[in-house]
Amino acid sequence: MTKTSHPAPPPPGRRRPWSRLASSLGGLTLAAGLLAACGGSDSGDDAEGGYDGDQLVLVSSSEAGGGEDTLLQFLAPYVSKELGVPVTVEQQPGAEGLIMIKQLFASGDDNSRIAIMNGSTLLATALTNPDSLGFDPLELRWVTRIAGSSRLSTVAPDGPYQSMEELADASGLKFPSGGLAGPNELDGALLLEGGFFDLEIIRGFDSVSTDGVLAMLQGDIDFLSGSSGSRAPAVQSGEEVGVFVLGTERDPLVPDVPALTEMEGLSDDQLELIAAHERFATSLTSTLMAAPDIDEEQLAIIEEAVIKAAENPEFQKEYGEVSANIIDPLSTEDTEALAEQTLNDAPEAYYEIVRKAYGVE
Repeated sequence: MTKTSHPAPPPPGRRRPWSRLASSLGGLTLAAGLLAACGGSDSGDDAEGGYDGDQLVLVSSSEAGGGEDTLLQFLAPYVSKELGVPVTVEQQPGAEGLIMIKQLFASGDDNSRIAIMNGSTLLATALTNPDSLGFDPLELRWVTRIAGSSRLSTVAPDGPYQSMEELADASGLKFPSGGLAGPNELDGALLLEGGFFDLEIIRGFDSVSTDGVLAMLQGDIDFLSGSSGSRAPAVQSGEEVGVFVLGTERDPLVPDVPALTEMEGLSDDQLELIAAHERFATSLTSTLMAAPDIDEEQLAIIEEAVIKAAENPEFQKEYGEVSANIIDPLSTEDTEALAEQTLNDAPEAYYEIVRKAYGVE
């Protein structure tokens, strides 16, 4: 477990919680602002209306330099500026983030640690192996969905198939997966079980974005899928050809690539499956979560700080130089509503697809 600390900048003054509480900054005194920026007194009473901790820890399950860690490393200084306290980034890898998130759940009302996780992985675990999780994921506080990334399917530029229509007319297509419970496995299960393509899922790739792409370029794989953040640059450079987005809308990174819903002859059931997959596999890609019993006011303060940091043009410019992920933060209210809808409101046929992708009969 490693940590990176981002010292607090000069105090920005006391801040009010976002959206759910009063947004006006009128009537604040300089003394109160300085107290809030420094974390307040030991009791927290003097920091009323501000973050009452001495620091905030942002935790990811990726190794140093991984996607989630990179996002937090760029975001942390801006969150620190908003809260007026140091922000530390910590890596806690293992079990696709489930170890990290279980510890967060057990922390009760702790407001000093916020974890980033693929919310879809957490919801899928609740659907397929709830005993291993041990709690209802909706009991956590879903602070904000900070980034979403559509799933983009590509082919080799000199491969036998160059469009969604050509793939739909083919049979025995080969599609790569890293194994059960991964995002590529879920994409493949949707496309196969939903009746979109006649394909065989080829498992065992260490990384679809590396050796899977190599296999496709060599002609051993017909097409693959990945996050638009990882695949769009290859499409834009001409190294790969985008054939469809696994969702209801086109992706702004590759606006000429059609959405799967644009395929001709789809049934209403298939359209519902695509919409459910879009929510499940893309809408909660990078989600910040807090302890289940965190104080509401402190939650709102953290929410405001993270969203303001994420919307800061300087952060977006810096982060955009290393990642194509689209930063699009949602409020706590909207994120929690999306998580609940994703877990409870999809067609049963889609939940069956998720179970197949996770190896649950």
